[in-house]
Amino acid sequence: MREDAMPKDTMPEDTMPDLISTDAALNRDASAFITLLLGLMIPAEGDMPSADDPVIAQKCLRGLSSAGSLVMDALGFVNDQDVDLQGLSQSEQVRLIDALKAAKPEFIAAFQFNAVTSYYADERVLTVLGLEGRAPHPGGYKAPETDWGLLEPVTRRGAIFRKVLE
Repeated sequence: MREDAMPKDTMPEDTMPDLISTDAALNRDASAFITLLLGLMIPAEGDMPSADDPVIAQKCLRGLSSAGSLVMDALGFVNDQDVDLQGLSQSEQVRLIDALKAAKPEFIAAFQFNAVTSYYADERVLTVLGLEGRAPHPGGYKAPETDWGLLEPVTRRGAIFRKVLE
């Protein structure tokens, strides 16, 4: 039986992650590139961790594994600039990333989506934001009561659709 098909309570504690390190979808250079971009996009501030935190970065890398060709294409673009992204000043990094945005918008869209979803799915981030570090369902979140009188004009207006004849 595959481990991911086993019930969670019977899964061994030392279970390996979904991707074995030798089968990683992104190579070491691509992973380092993505991790560097994560740190630039969302740096640590106060109690909020940086997006290049190992746990958050791993989630993002897993999400980007299906977009490996986009990542490698973007990495190729950066390598073609013949610069060391880590060695650049912050303003030079921003300039290079702006050029990357213009040249590889598909990569930027995939990267931003995965970076933001990975970051705001992290329990520590949710806790600092004052939310419970859990998924919203099945427990849900308490929503403030609303003034249902605001809908009165809509209910007074009546139906605005044509009834279907049977």
